[in-house]
Amino acid sequence: MTILIIRKYLRRNGFNDFEDSIQYATALAVGDIEAIVTRNVKDYEKSDIAVFTPENYLKFIGDKM
Repeated sequence: MTILIIRKYLRRNGFNDFEDSIQYATALAVGDIEAIVTRNVKDYEKSDIAVFTPENYLKFIGDKM
């Protein structure tokens, strides 16, 4: 079932990079992912999920505490 969900999102998400597309599709399929942490933020411009560099995510969670 997971493979079907990932294939569905791979066709729709418009990502150019296969690995980024898989990670994004998986995050959408899980459903309660708060953010994607990556050094390639530019590859996630079409993301509906918040995207942070590792450094910015640490600042973000630090500000929430």
